[in-house]
Amino acid sequence: MSFSLSNQDSPILQMRTFGSFSLSWKGKRIDAFFRKSNAQSIVLLQLLLHRRREGVSREQLIEALFYDREPTDLSHALHVRIYNLKSKLRKVGLPPCNYIENREGAFFWTEQIPVEEDADIFEAACRQAEAETDAKTRLELLLGACRLYSGEFLYPHSDQLWANHEGRRYEVMFDHCVKEAAGLLHRARDWHRLMLLGGQATQAQPFCGWEALTMEAMISLGRNEDAMEVFRQAEVRYRTEMGLSPDEEMVVLAEQARAHLGLAPEDADLIRRDLLEGAPAEGGLLCPYPVFKNMCRMAQRLSPWGERFLLLRISLPEGNEESMAQLQRIVCSVLQEGDAAAPCGDRQLLVLLADGAARENVVSRIQAELAEKRNELRAEVSFLNG
Repeated sequence: MSFSLSNQDSPILQMRTFGSFSLSWKGKRIDAFFRKSNAQSIVLLQLLLHRRREGVSREQLIEALFYDREPTDLSHALHVRIYNLKSKLRKVGLPPCNYIENREGAFFWTEQIPVEEDADIFEAACRQAEAETDAKTRLELLLGACRLYSGEFLYPHSDQLWANHEGRRYEVMFDHCVKEAAGLLHRARDWHRLMLLGGQATQAQPFCGWEALTMEAMISLGRNEDAMEVFRQAEVRYRTEMGLSPDEEMVVLAEQARAHLGLAPEDADLIRRDLLEGAPAEGGLLCPYPVFKNMCRMAQRLSPWGERFLLLRISLPEGNEESMAQLQRIVCSVLQEGDAAAPCGDRQLLVLLADGAARENVVSRIQAELAEKRNELRAEVSFLNG
């Protein structure tokens, strides 16, 4: 199945509904319907073309055209609007025929002039992608469907209740396609196409956080400065146009890019996130040696805490990754809040016990836990101070 509009010279009325509304006949735009005085003709034509298969009831047309008018001879007013629309369609160059047919109380667009609508093609592409079982083919179909959606349905004429309902339905379909395609690209580590998908999705659906896809792809490609620029532009746009802040995922990715670049955060929220744990985990902190060293030096400077801290060294006679990981799990399960541990080489674990009142109990528990594991893990505990 080809998911694109037909050749421009084809005798088909082409209707574009995503991002804007336009009609073309044999490659030429029908611009007469875009004058302000033709607002009701546009609404009438949009509804008839979009629901050309199932038809539109008289009540639905009256509600769409005259929702703000008193119910005085609205049936006559509707017939006048339909007559005027037919006259305009002849003037813009469509082949003469009965464009709007009344069948058993419902109004239908004539079958004599075929219609091709981008929304129909998009929906068909989504259905085909959903039915596909091969992952690679499914991905290509999803990406093709995403490219067909170029913006809000019938914008800027989407204030109609029916158009708003349809627009929301297409938004949900697009959201699903983007997320599933992004997941497949992520698993394939296809960062270049993930970056393109993020850009296209952001253009089609601004203020939905799709910039995160672009940022993630750029960070994975080592383009951290570009990722930060995407974040800065999004931050300005969100705050200026919507009065909002970028969503959580974008903020986290910005922090990652800054970390790769060795930059400190600039925004107050980012600084707070960078310095503090969101919800401190229970127990001690397992950290790299440079962080541990700074904690020890800070402990020396603080009073009275600096006078009470205790440093332990736990050594493994024979070191390997598995035994060191087991030692870390045992020790960290005993440590209390405020304590810290850090590997020093592949056979030593350093421990900082911050609370002088409880340190003897913690040391005893570490020794007891290691004694239970002595058959599988031999370790020696020594004191570096105190």
